[in-house]
Amino acid sequence: ATAGGDVLVMVRSALDAAFEVPAPIRYLDVDLGPAPDDREVARVTGTLTEPYVVETPEQAAAGMASAQAGFVGVALLFGLVALVVGGFLVGNTMAMTVGERVRELGLLRAAGATSRQVLGLVLRQALAIGVAGSVLGVALGIVLAALMVGAVGASRAALVEGLALPIGGLLVAAGLGIGVTLVAAVAPAMRAARLAPLDALRPSRRPDRGLLDRLRPVLMAELPVVLGGVGLLVVSDLDAPLVPVLVALGLLVGGALATAFVLEPMGRLIGRPFEWFFGAQGYLGRANLARDPARTGLTVGAMMIALAAVVALGTVAESAREGTERRVSSILPGGHAIRTGIALDTEAFRPTFEATDGVQVVSPVLEVPAVRVTPDGAEETVVAGIDPNVFQDEGALIIDGARRAEAFAALRSGGAVLVPATLADRARIEVGDVVALARPGGVAGEFVVAGIVEHSLPARTADGALIISAADARDRFEVTSASLWIMVPHPDVPRPAVVAAIRDTARDLAGQSLTPRELAGDLARSLDALIGLFDALALVAVAIGALGIVNTLGVGISERVREIAILRSHGMTVGQVQAMVVAEAAIMGAIAGVLAVAVGLLVAATLIGGGVSAELSAGMRLPWPLLVAVVLLGVGVASLAGLYPARVAASVPIVRNLTHFE
Repeated sequence: ATAGGDVLVMVRSALDAAFEVPAPIRYLDVDLGPAPDDREVARVTGTLTEPYVVETPEQAAAGMASAQAGFVGVALLFGLVALVVGGFLVGNTMAMTVGERVRELGLLRAAGATSRQVLGLVLRQALAIGVAGSVLGVALGIVLAALMVGAVGASRAALVEGLALPIGGLLVAAGLGIGVTLVAAVAPAMRAARLAPLDALRPSRRPDRGLLDRLRPVLMAELPVVLGGVGLLVVSDLDAPLVPVLVALGLLVGGALATAFVLEPMGRLIGRPFEWFFGAQGYLGRANLARDPARTGLTVGAMMIALAAVVALGTVAESAREGTERRVSSILPGGHAIRTGIALDTEAFRPTFEATDGVQVVSPVLEVPAVRVTPDGAEETVVAGIDPNVFQDEGALIIDGARRAEAFAALRSGGAVLVPATLADRARIEVGDVVALARPGGVAGEFVVAGIVEHSLPARTADGALIISAADARDRFEVTSASLWIMVPHPDVPRPAVVAAIRDTARDLAGQSLTPRELAGDLARSLDALIGLFDALALVAVAIGALGIVNTLGVGISERVREIAILRSHGMTVGQVQAMVVAEAAIMGAIAGVLAVAVGLLVAATLIGGGVSAELSAGMRLPWPLLVAVVLLGVGVASLAGLYPARVAASVPIVRNLTHFE
């Protein structure tokens, strides 16, 4: 239903009898066989005496697919975000794993294994991990997809039916998982294979390599992710700007890689509150971050990407709400209107609307189903006839490309039209151009474009209505009825009284009272339903980032068992050891949260400035509560992730690690 409610289906005769008025027919299904040709369609439509627009099932399906392309594009973008986070964790983990096994691989080399055999061993193990992880990931992805399909279908935010499992998409997802794992293992495996046996068997096994050299394996792991994402965006043929999406991915990956370079100075700054809270344990936890900047930086970067996705999504959503409120406010002169279920004759029903207490001006909007005639054929559109004086006096409509007064003067003179900005951009229409409009099946008339409307009146088409004067709608399209009635309140009447009176009139006419706040609220609820789903996807990426913190802290603790044993022998309690590890994790989460706010806002600015949606034309509005919540979320999730490594650190045997250490 157009208002978002339920549709009741009944026999047409019962419908006519119930409302005592013949119900208008807007859609008529015609079965012309499996593959009708143009002559058959022309023969049938030639017998119609009413205006019509012929639409095949393929055209209808294409329209629905185009309407939902934005939904699919955002879902794909967040899937890539999760994959990017996974790529960082896989690359970092493989580098750590191979680094820890250098002595073992050196023993194999000393026993006679060749470099090629060592390389093959590591890659086969990586392949096994990649296959197992990809199978598990695809299975969990199917479960998440089923949950999302149910949630989207229940919210009616998009048209979905059933769970479609594209084999190609599943294979691509599995291939990306395996490819990321293999590519991430190549650089560490080659380094281990080239290492001389004697060097591998030395007691000191920490390589003295630069930060860029340490980051190279992870950067290589991200290449198949980014290339695969670009391929999916291109192959999917989504109706979304490609450049802003790619720039957004580049900002996320680049920000994560840069985290390792800013980790130490940010740790000193952000770690101060944790030092005050945890005391000496907080200082030790902050100092531990600098032991391996590459490893810790990549872990923090992975968490940062997930949190930045939440920031970007929330900022885009908040900006979309701002754009929606601005749009709705600009198309309702006086801030009040009544929409009826069927079009009412303007002369017969005007006295009923004017009798509403507190209303100063009543202005019907004449809606005309029409077509825009182009050299390539005809395109369905909707024409709205308005009173230019009412819209100009009340400051309605945001007009670009021409002076406001001149545009409304052209409407009053007749033969002029205001074109929605989305249609103007798509069809490359400019002020002064001539647009041919006609009733479906009728003779086209020419209208001069007097201005471009940033936000037009809503209509059945995605672009919104083309706006002409009510006089032109009556004279040139023979329309004398309206379903949308603008109600301008008297300035001296209290607003609550006007609202109550307009609602009473709407109820008497079986209509719906409209205000900008109510309309924006309805649209925001639909938007929130989708945003909630994408937030869930982003939180999945946050959970993946938390696993990376567990892994990194676990490796760090295994390298510091003697140090922890010494601290314990000097009087540090179990609780203090746990506090030290949790403080380290919390500082990592805080750094990730702060960086996520900066990178997420850059990503949001890129998407908003890149014209991803017309609803974002109002610019960027910052969701301050969300920004604070993201930093707190990073600290909280990281602290929870540090609980298990903290227990492991607290259980380190003191005597054994002091008496025997290599």
